[in-house]
Amino acid sequence: TAVQPEADPGEKISFYPFELKFNNYSLMGLFNGGTFSYKLSLDMTVNMQEQAIVDSGFSTLEFDLVDKLGRVIGTQSMSFTGANKLVTGSQSIIFSSVKTEALENGLTINAYETIDTPSGPAKRLIQVFHP
Repeated sequence: TAVQPEADPGEKISFYPFELKFNNYSLMGLFNGGTFSYKLSLDMTVNMQEQAIVDSGFSTLEFDLVDKLGRVIGTQSMSFTGANKLVTGSQSIIFSSVKTEALENGLTINAYETIDTPSGPAKRLIQVFHP
């Protein structure tokens, strides 16, 4: 099959049976008690296209916080199922205890669909945010 191109912000992204659209986003740096963290605020639309059973083994969204040198300094995962699942509206994702010594500029956020396989997790880049 052909590789799915990276979606432009505002485009719908398909994760059968879900469809996801990032409406808006922002990133804010935080400093508290000698540690640095970042808060990603997302406004998104999540729709279930068909009535289907989705279990805990379903794919997740993984967000990597990447510095201007291309190093991953923080990672967070969100699920389509369970108590803290992705829903339509505002979501806050906190990258705590990031691997950095100061608040940085020029950060990007890579969003991946992650699927657990017997050989380990498989990741598909779906969106790059440039806050």
